[in-house]
Amino acid sequence: MSRERLGAFETCMTTGPGDATQLTRRKLLEGCNRVVCVGGDGTLNEVANGFMDESGPLRPEALRGFLPNGTGCDFRRTVCANTSLKNSLDMICAGQIRTIDLGRVKYQDHAGRSCIRHFHNITSLGLGGKVVDRVNHTSKACGPFLSFIWATLVGIFVYGKKHVRFHVDEGLPQDVTILKPQ
Repeated sequence: MSRERLGAFETCMTTGPGDATQLTRRKLLEGCNRVVCVGGDGTLNEVANGFMDESGPLRPEALRGFLPNGTGCDFRRTVCANTSLKNSLDMICAGQIRTIDLGRVKYQDHAGRSCIRHFHNITSLGLGGKVVDRVNHTSKACGPFLSFIWATLVGIFVYGKKHVRFHVDEGLPQDVTILKPQ
């Protein structure tokens, strides 16, 4: 049914972290005008990063679609009006376009290398990042809600306070301790 509605398309499967970014980037540089992501927040974030490089969008005219099918799908709940797969496909087929903002984070990874990532909806660090990492590396057999609750409870007990230095736009650097005792 969707092939008749969308026309010809190619399916690309990811096998691990970073794949969606590389596949998206490669397809855009080959001339693809529309990339439809089927997955959750992590896959959607990787696709968004595939659209961008250090200086901005690779192809500003290219479009990104989203068919939500992930564990948490915060983007679906906070940005999309109707969250069903069918409605999302209907919107893509109808050519409905919605512009969203992307944020950009420059940071140093654990090896001290400078990195840039783009994000939609939300970005996390500290305990929030550890919770997502735990959910992504454990079974989701009990469903998404219980997976996140469990990861949050474990994270609260094992995560220690961290010192972070950050600045927003061209503001002055700020040093803070996150998850400090009250």
